[in-house]
Amino acid sequence: MLIHAPTRDFRDWVSDSRRWAGFQPRAGDIVVATPPKCGTTWTQRIVGMLLRQSAAPYPVMETQPWIDQRIRPIADVLAMLAAQPGRRAVKTHSPLDALPYFDEMLYIHVTRDPRDACMSYHNHVTAYTPLARTLMDQAGMADATIGRCLPVTSADPGDFFRAFMGVP
Repeated sequence: MLIHAPTRDFRDWVSDSRRWAGFQPRAGDIVVATPPKCGTTWTQRIVGMLLRQSAAPYPVMETQPWIDQRIRPIADVLAMLAAQPGRRAVKTHSPLDALPYFDEMLYIHVTRDPRDACMSYHNHVTAYTPLARTLMDQAGMADATIGRCLPVTSADPGDFFRAFMGVP
């Protein structure tokens, strides 16, 4: 049962929390909810090993989708989740107030020292391919709330850190 509806939308060039609107939870489903670059995939892997009772490799990104991610059509993501038997796991980078909160689901939150997360994020965004940037630019321009292309990331880690921390 839904015990708390989202109180705001969280949208950027990569994700859109409104995509949760069609999600149908099952008892025992798990949400790995972390800020970017704070151990999301690592935590998903642990959750997957526990759910499967096996350390054997499996396709984490295909079986535990990032619901908010704009790249995959949400209908495809929801259909894939509906086809999975039993308990499922999903991921999100949206803050809790932008998510539906269901009493039958488990929410796991992992965080990291923001200085480490910032440097990992800088490494991540400065490695975007031209195709990735084009897709994010298109998403930003298509969303009236964003209405612009993805800002260019400073190659200087110090500049990036100051912007990340909101320091002029």
